[in-house]
Amino acid sequence: MTHTLLPAMAESAFRPLKERLEKALPAQPYTAEEVRDLVAACRFGAEVLDSVRQRLREQLQRGVESGKLRRLLTEFEGVIDLAGQKVYPQARLLSAGDPALPEEEKRAALQSLDEFVRRAAAMRSELDSLRQFLDRPREPVDVEAILGRGPSAGERYVDIEEVLARLKAGEDV
Repeated sequence: MTHTLLPAMAESAFRPLKERLEKALPAQPYTAEEVRDLVAACRFGAEVLDSVRQRLREQLQRGVESGKLRRLLTEFEGVIDLAGQKVYPQARLLSAGDPALPEEEKRAALQSLDEFVRRAAAMRSELDSLRQFLDRPREPVDVEAILGRGPSAGERYVDIEEVLARLKAGEDV
């Protein structure tokens, strides 16, 4: 269950599609029109994911608190996994096995579904990189320098010529 608005909206775009795909296969094979509806619903979901991805990028550019970002990532990862690992592959299987869909239309549907899977994987990779960045330990903050009681950055700066001279003289750098 998502708590943040945009991932919740994205999840709601996939919920009916997921439920339809989870139902036992009907006694009759899907009609060509039903398969078209499934592919169109996947396309709609892919556009929603793209919109959420863009919104997340905008938030990152403006700045977002790390706790909120972690929640967004967790919720968005869940939706991306649902789409890329469950919904799109199931829709692809149905599309590939549907004898009612004309071959050219089936080929186009499969290409679209493959592209949706690829885009979901790319989004997931971006989120994984962002999570790794968030989980990386940070440099300790020098409170004394901030308060003006420690050495300033300018005082700690050592010129390259000075470093080279120390090295030539056998001194520690």
